[in-house]
Amino acid sequence: MKTVMIIGAGQLGSRHLQGLAKIGMPLNILVIDPDSNSINLSKDRYQEINNSIHQIEFLNAIPNEMPPIDVAIVACSSHVRFSVVKALLAKTKVRFLVLEKLLFNKREEYDLMEAVLKNTNTKVFVNCSMRMMPIYVYAKEILKSSVVKASISGSQFGLVTNSIHYLDYLVYLSNSHEFRLDTSQLDFPSIVSKRAGFKELNGTLKALFDNGSRIEINCYPKGKMPIIVQLESDSARIICKESEGRAWISTEENGWIWEEIEAKIPFQSQLTTELVNTLLNEGASKLVTFQESSSTHLQLLEGLKSFLIEHGDTNHEYPFT
Repeated sequence: MKTVMIIGAGQLGSRHLQGLAKIGMPLNILVIDPDSNSINLSKDRYQEINNSIHQIEFLNAIPNEMPPIDVAIVACSSHVRFSVVKALLAKTKVRFLVLEKLLFNKREEYDLMEAVLKNTNTKVFVNCSMRMMPIYVYAKEILKSSVVKASISGSQFGLVTNSIHYLDYLVYLSNSHEFRLDTSQLDFPSIVSKRAGFKELNGTLKALFDNGSRIEINCYPKGKMPIIVQLESDSARIICKESEGRAWISTEENGWIWEEIEAKIPFQSQLTTELVNTLLNEGASKLVTFQESSSTHLQLLEGLKSFLIEHGDTNHEYPFT
């Protein structure tokens, strides 16, 4: 029986657990969280799926003795993620590790994590999940170019938390890994994140990639504007309204006539089922590797750090999660 672990049983971790519950092969599942409220949330959401083939155990800490882990999903906050992963890898072997983002909130932890992983055979992926979503996989096929322009707009969606998704997706589309961040149109002061103890930003964040691709991410501080994603190359244009599960595509091949298609965005629980099934059965994943994602993270976070320092905020290195 394969052993799968989730560390961090809150809102996101509990959705990962629902995804595990829907897997058809019996699993030994370990769920770790020091917060009893998070544990109770995960228990309730696990019971909603009603799949009794798995063995499951809920714990408040990583046990000192445990079997090798086939897949570990780390869904705790960024400020403790490095110490949690380090402790886990010191106690047992992990075949596949899936990290939530933002990864860490200290610059040194990116290098320290790299050093820790050198002593293991663990394959590490980061859950920037647009690479797995059908509409965005299809978009890569029809854009037919590595030079892409992207625009994302919406209200109060968590600019920093979600920017890593969009930047990672443009890396995926363009196969260009280096970019210059433009923070000149971000709003200041920062705002309090919905996750206690962290900060967020509103305004406009831009990035220009080395191959000429560019992205603009607009987050309005008020209103309820749903997120709209627009992508274009010299041969196609795509508009995706995620909240409606619809997209509109216009290509050079069809004379630039707009075509409406279904574009349902999978829930995290659905994505986790696919992710873990693929890892266990094929030993592969569509997600970005830790090494590639670290580069994208640091280009984003160092730029945001400079922005905060320019405005006199020097209390934290990367105060985001």
